[in-house]
Amino acid sequence: MYSQGAQVTHLAARQLSSSEQNRIVAVVTFGDPYRSTALPGVLQSRRKTFCNLGDLICTGQPIVLAPHLTYGTVS
Repeated sequence: MYSQGAQVTHLAARQLSSSEQNRIVAVVTFGDPYRSTALPGVLQSRRKTFCNLGDLICTGQPIVLAPHLTYGTVS
């Protein structure tokens, strides 16, 4: 699921040195349960998070509804 990728992104970002962070131009997450948690260093300013209306995962609730499963579809 998208939220698992976002969680891994947060964990990996915390392990990067500042010189490694400077080499990253963008961080994009979908359905991010940690969207209110800042990424370290310069990564926060390079971050874009997408959360569909009604995606309860983005509010920290462990409830997967249809809005969480539709990030890969074109509307």
